[in-house]
Amino acid sequence: MNDNYPTQAPLPRRVLNVGGQRDSRVKLIETNENVLSQYICLSHCWGRQRHFQLTKKTFQLLRAGVRKSKLSKNFQDAILMTRFLGIRYLWIDALCIFQDSVLDWEEESAMMGHYYKHSWLTIAAGMSHESESGFLGRKIHHGLPYIRLNTRERDWETDGKEIARKQMRPGAENVENSVYFALDPVQPSTQCPLRTRGWTFQEEVLSERYLSFETTQTYFRCGTILHYKCGRGENLLLGDSPFVRGKRLLDEGNWPELVMRYSSRNLTKESDKLPALSGLAHEYQVLWTDQYLAGLWLKDLWKSLLWRRDPKYTLPEPTRPEEYRAPTWSWASMDGRIYFPSNVVGKCRLRIKSVQTRLRGTDPMGQVSSGSIELKAIMVKMDRYGN
Repeated sequence: MNDNYPTQAPLPRRVLNVGGQRDSRVKLIETNENVLSQYICLSHCWGRQRHFQLTKKTFQLLRAGVRKSKLSKNFQDAILMTRFLGIRYLWIDALCIFQDSVLDWEEESAMMGHYYKHSWLTIAAGMSHESESGFLGRKIHHGLPYIRLNTRERDWETDGKEIARKQMRPGAENVENSVYFALDPVQPSTQCPLRTRGWTFQEEVLSERYLSFETTQTYFRCGTILHYKCGRGENLLLGDSPFVRGKRLLDEGNWPELVMRYSSRNLTKESDKLPALSGLAHEYQVLWTDQYLAGLWLKDLWKSLLWRRDPKYTLPEPTRPEEYRAPTWSWASMDGRIYFPSNVVGKCRLRIKSVQTRLRGTDPMGQVSSGSIELKAIMVKMDRYGN
């Protein structure tokens, strides 16, 4: 692991005390900002099945201690992993945020990016479509990362391909006339259930340590180093891997690219469009100190207003939400993959006279109730086809 990464951080407002290996119950505890410790976060798909959650009705039961068997399979597996790693505290959104309190949800959803960023580890239930699926012990193997060919000759013409004459596993049978072709391990699927969900985008980007259990592979990312279950590792800085690209985009201040990646994901609630990106927006503001306007930033607002639906991504067709979510000049007012042109050059022949948004809740990067913009520009007559 990264030795420069802090081992302790302020605990979230509420966390689960998972106890020891033999404990049958877990307890919800409330903390304060002065408590420093290690904790783990869970990134998961909720699914449509109802599972045990934190509500005003279940609060006292969780504080007194709830049986692990009463929780969903994903939560049980996360508790098992947390105990196995010797960590006492676990943060799960469904069990640490009141699901029947609008105010608590607004306050805590605004802190989610901070929680994932400072967690000792984020465990991702990458293969699970829903909470009852679980993620330990469930694999579908599509072949091994190495192939051994029995040959008569020991030396082959490789045509530049790497040949490894090493045992695939310690203690494996030694076959003299065998050649091992080193193949790339099964890559973590970009279409695994977890990567189709909107909320999990910022959870993966902001987590410094990320352990994902996926259908064909388990991988662990620590900073810029990626380790596979098969034993292979790689430095993500040497390529353009999607598993560090999101963090790099944030460090570069490339907000349009982050939005394009996020906009292709799905949300169960249409109103979560801005809240599910709030953690990244908070982090971006810390790094780049700009004014946030319903998914856009004031500094490059004139360029950001040029967003449109991605012409290469037409299914499903981008649509407007049923209820107001953002002003129509913001990409957040549209469902579907968004595209920002990258070849915008030259002088801006547009002057923004005033722009403002009104918040619906307490999170400055969260939901908005209205927005307006006044600008001065040259009008060009176009036909229905944009010519």
